[in-house]
Amino acid sequence: MFGTLRNLLRPAAREAPAEPLSPEDAYRRERQRLLDAQQAARQDLARGVRPTTHRRGAAASPRVSIVIPSITPQKFAAVTASFEATFAGIDHEVVGIHDAASMCEACNRGVREARGDIVVFAHDDIELAAPDFAARLLDRLEDADVVGIAGTTRLVGPAWASSGPPHLHGQVGYRAGEQRIEVVIFGLDAPLRADAQALDGCFLAVRRHVLEDVSFDAAAFTGWHLYDVDFTFSAWLAAHRVAVAADLLLIHQSRGQYDAAWKQAAAAFTAKHRAALPPQGTLTPVRVQGLAMESIDEWRLVTERLTGGGSTC
Repeated sequence: MFGTLRNLLRPAAREAPAEPLSPEDAYRRERQRLLDAQQAARQDLARGVRPTTHRRGAAASPRVSIVIPSITPQKFAAVTASFEATFAGIDHEVVGIHDAASMCEACNRGVREARGDIVVFAHDDIELAAPDFAARLLDRLEDADVVGIAGTTRLVGPAWASSGPPHLHGQVGYRAGEQRIEVVIFGLDAPLRADAQALDGCFLAVRRHVLEDVSFDAAAFTGWHLYDVDFTFSAWLAAHRVAVAADLLLIHQSRGQYDAAWKQAAAAFTAKHRAALPPQGTLTPVRVQGLAMESIDEWRLVTERLTGGGSTC
């Protein structure tokens, strides 16, 4: 009896912690997860399954202002048409800035002209791919103050993607034909990651109260780079909720470049935020995942499967 009692009181043996995966093994495991999701999505489409359309609740939609800096009439017309179609039925306005001195100056001027409770800042070469983009965005903003389509939960320097996985989240598409879309996937594990520190600026949606507290730093960033990382990181430092919405689905026409002007902005960013950044170590090249989607519906189904978004929408 006492022997049995002694055995019951003996601490249970602890399992040895699992060995962390090497970066290469982690990459291969994530690659397989993405390929499995794509295969399942294609099988669903073949059986007639279609993506879930997100429906908002009964809450009234806020007024949305969409600020678009652009010097190219054709691009401005195309992106405006994309927003008009997607935001049909929602109180919104498009504010074009056609003579900006810099991105920060354009965004700050757009804020002054905008009348919305939500202010969106968008490049002029994007396309809103999913028909329920607006409904998803407004619901994501119920749980966040600043929302983007890609970003990091651990900023280590001016290039937000330098943190690498598992800190990167979101995705962005690029046209590769009439229907085909090449999707760069930084990380897809939830519809919303509300613990982000910095975001990519091809698309940002910001609640008005944040813009009353944090502005775009036109003094430090006089060109066209890093206005976005600086603004979103500053918002995070000011305790605003910065988030990546991985299920919005946006197509971008340009991939950006790290030229001399970017390096100049990077030096300004590092000088401004040095005390808030982790010690700079040796940065290794970041490998991000990618998938070639044959249609928007395939992309939507893959995203649903990887984020769990289909069951909650």
